[in-house]
Amino acid sequence: MQRFSPKHLAEPYGYPALTRNSVLVESFGGVLAIVLAITLMVSLLNERTATRAGGRSQGGPLASTSGPATALPSIDTTRPPEPTGPLHDPGFEAGLEGWRPVGGARLGRFEAARSGSWAATLTTGSTPDPGMTATDVARCAPRTSYQASAWVRASVPGTTITLNLLEYVNGKRFAVDTAGAVLGGTGWQRLQVDHVTHLPTARLAMELIASGLPLGSSVLVDDLEVRARPTAQTFTTASGRSGKAGAPSV
Repeated sequence: MQRFSPKHLAEPYGYPALTRNSVLVESFGGVLAIVLAITLMVSLLNERTATRAGGRSQGGPLASTSGPATALPSIDTTRPPEPTGPLHDPGFEAGLEGWRPVGGARLGRFEAARSGSWAATLTTGSTPDPGMTATDVARCAPRTSYQASAWVRASVPGTTITLNLLEYVNGKRFAVDTAGAVLGGTGWQRLQVDHVTHLPTARLAMELIASGLPLGSSVLVDDLEVRARPTAQTFTTASGRSGKAGAPSV
């Protein structure tokens, strides 16, 4: 005879499988939650690292890694312009170095330049013929012709300006060439003078004189230039004998 267990002691049909499935689902859900949490933490760390790196690059775009980065050159706006020829600071942008007054003149700088920011200013002092000179422009080279120029502007019309290019030997004036002009107005005007070397050992100097400058008036000087070129031009020395430039007869 077949026996059956009592209904209240028998295991309900289907429940053991459901219980096992529930445990598996809960376990899988816990693992998934841990994975999601780890993924979120890694993402946050990556974002913070990128933000710090962006802060170090001053908020600019990331540089391309396809080639080496090239830095842009910085621009220094405080430097004076490059010297023109042997004359230092021809626009007086850095100061009046190398220049001294003559004839009791007063030298200064004024912000009314022909170019750049500054010009030299020449005013009367103890004499009516003030001037300015640079006694060590260059060492004279043999067989060389020098050409000097300057831009000048007077505060009153009719001012006479003389530009001299000369040589100094043992501290004394040896030879000089002069160019002059009467300024008809108060605008900028260019003066030019040429000088051929007499003694290769001499020092080349430059002078600018404002003859008869009225009291209280002034002259602005800017954009000086001295250029040298080879020459075979003859000259006459102080003794009256002629010779070739660079081979003087003294």
